[in-house]
Amino acid sequence: MAEEEVSRRTVALIVNSSKLTGRVLAQAVRALARKLQQEHAAHKAPQGRQTVAQLMNHGGATSGIPVEAPALFDRVARKCKVDYAFYKTNEGKYLLLFREQQKDAITACFEDYSRLVLKKGRTRRVPVLERLKQAQERVRRQPVREREKEAVREDR
Repeated sequence: MAEEEVSRRTVALIVNSSKLTGRVLAQAVRALARKLQQEHAAHKAPQGRQTVAQLMNHGGATSGIPVEAPALFDRVARKCKVDYAFYKTNEGKYLLLFREQQKDAITACFEDYSRLVLKKGRTRRVPVLERLKQAQERVRRQPVREREKEAVREDR
């Protein structure tokens, strides 16, 4: 049994070198360790924003909350480091799905998100074209100044 376990965990390491020194061997082992860490990280469950299928593959119960601005929620959720996914229900309406285990963290994120949505609703940005029209009206209302013509030089 122990031999089978050892043989399954055997890794082949190939090094091209004209002279095999301790330094070359150490570099090869470090490169192997980095590669193994990358492969291990690739097989871990994704975190942060995910697809609905990835979120469901975590296992466990999920919950949902209706959201109108997913981009704004993304910014807040990255700070909280929670797993979530968006499901589009209607045009401009989304359902935020999250793991039941992270309910407290999502609640905290949702408070920040709600504050940002309310703050965004209060300040209305004036479109550029509208500002341009307002500037044109101001220019039209200003009195026209006549320039004094320069006296023609008689020296010529």
